Amino acid sequence: MSEWLIQAVGFVGMTLCVGSFQCRNTRRLLFFQMTGNFIYVIQFILLGAFSGCAVLLFQVLSNLPLCLEKPDRRAWNGLKWCFVAAIVAASALTWKDMFSIFPAAGAVASVLSSWSRNGKKIRLAKLFIVGPGWLIYDVYAHTLAGILSELFALCSTLISIYRYGWKSLDQS
Repeated sequence: MSEWLIQAVGFVGMTLCVGSFQCRNTRRLLFFQMTGNFIYVIQFILLGAFSGCAVLLFQVLSNLPLCLEKPDRRAWNGLKWCFVAAIVAASALTWKDMFSIFPAAGAVASVLSSWSRNGKKIRLAKLFIVGPGWLIYDVYAHTLAGILSELFALCSTLISIYRYGWKSLDQS
């Protein structure tokens, strides 16, 4: 498959992931992240970047119960630890070199912050663990869309904090 087409797939994922942080509603934010990250799973398969692909797939799956749950019913909280274990196992099974740790750390932080259902915690994790971890891996995997996505998503996160303020993000 053409390198340009592979990068184009990533840009579709980028659009969804970057835009997700402008959603004030946490459930909507998680849905857009889940959809964009699923597109990144496809891109990582096409790039042969299997560590990123495997852990991101479990990150996508971990958001599914959070997006589908009814507001009056919480998903079983222990499920998040099953996803964390799956990410660690997937990382171990697809380990290539030291760069394989970055998507695993980012995915674990993403799962834990997403399951908090707290917009403030999700954004803090993005700024300090998820974004930097994936940015390093994207540079390593040569995914231009991934690199730009992380840079834009970090900026989008900061903009959303400015727009909504810290206090309102606790209640979204």
